Amino acid sequence: MAWEIAPRLSLAAGPTLNYAEADLRQGVYPTPSLVGDQLKFKGDGTDIGFNAGLLWQPHAQHSFGASYRSQTTQNFRGHTEGQGPIPAFLAGQSSASIRFPFPQHVVAGWSFRPSPVWNFEFDVDWTDWDRLDSITLQRAAGNLPAQAFNWRSSFFYEWGLTRYFDKGYALSAGYIYSENSVPDANFNPIVPDSDRHVFSVGVGRKGRQFRWDAAYQLAYGPSRTVNNSAPSTAGELADGRYRFISHALTFSLGYTF
Repeated sequence: MAWEIAPRLSLAAGPTLNYAEADLRQGVYPTPSLVGDQLKFKGDGTDIGFNAGLLWQPHAQHSFGASYRSQTTQNFRGHTEGQGPIPAFLAGQSSASIRFPFPQHVVAGWSFRPSPVWNFEFDVDWTDWDRLDSITLQRAAGNLPAQAFNWRSSFFYEWGLTRYFDKGYALSAGYIYSENSVPDANFNPIVPDSDRHVFSVGVGRKGRQFRWDAAYQLAYGPSRTVNNSAPSTAGELADGRYRFISHALTFSLGYTF
């Protein structure tokens, strides 16, 4: 639902129904000599949340926006299944559940258009990862030790610019700095988070009815050395040196009736 409070001020809000599936798998023993030992969990869950947004344009050249997405907690219900040479209490199937907290998310941004052919933008995103402390796999046949995360809240700082050309063409570029959310003590190679730099370029065209956009993104995480990490439930340490790099290509096509 959206409401134009004043000619240059609008407010929007709405509910969300969140459905998710989980498929988690982990080896049981830290030694690689035992092949095929594995404990699997499969389940799904739903939760209800909401989001809201605000747009204020005090001047033709300036626009300010903010959005909020509420926190949710997914209660995944399903079953575990043990395979291979594992302890007897993990073997076979057992009904199980995991409560996983997802964070609230706040975004604030500013758009500056000094002329009809230029648009400069800056956003700040905050994600409340402090909610993710520890997770316990609860089984009818016996709970497993809690898996500690102890993540911390973090910010994204985003800059972008767009140059508009004749015949509906536009060229864009952007940069994002992403703060690390995972402390060394609870570092897990499954989510090898680090401070990251994200660069992107894109081109597009908007016609009378059709619109298309294409973009390339490079995400780079400088080398991160992890020391004195806590042992996992399988007794393994995550100490080591980690680097991150990824490439992404996107293409979108739109049609207006």
